[in-house]
Amino acid sequence: MRHVFLFFFALLMGACASTPASSDDALGGTTWELRSLTEGGNEVEIVQPDRLHFDLDGNVSIRSCNICNGTYIAEGNRLMTGSMICTRRACSDEHPELAHLIGDISTYRLEGDWLVIETSGMNSMQLRFAPALPLEGE
Repeated sequence: MRHVFLFFFALLMGACASTPASSDDALGGTTWELRSLTEGGNEVEIVQPDRLHFDLDGNVSIRSCNICNGTYIAEGNRLMTGSMICTRRACSDEHPELAHLIGDISTYRLEGDWLVIETSGMNSMQLRFAPALPLEGE
């Protein structure tokens, strides 16, 4: 499964490097674990649950096959990520880099205790996250 992140680059340009999370940001101070991924209507097996942590200062930490840190802005139902700095481990097709997947984010919503992120365009997918306890350092 290959994912192009050109849309990710466009989102990066729209986010500020050190903007604190807005007061209507429902994601600030939360940690999530990926539980399901649907691409083109097909469920993709989750080999290892990836994690997202949104802090109260507008920073996001992603633990996937790599560890990435950057910024985010959540406005209404839109989620934009800023410049991401990541380790450079090679990711397998079975475990793609979560930072590249969420780079195509167009909308997010909270459904009960779940965070649902939906992308649009060529790689339309839905990612469902369950709440998780922060790891040390998050």
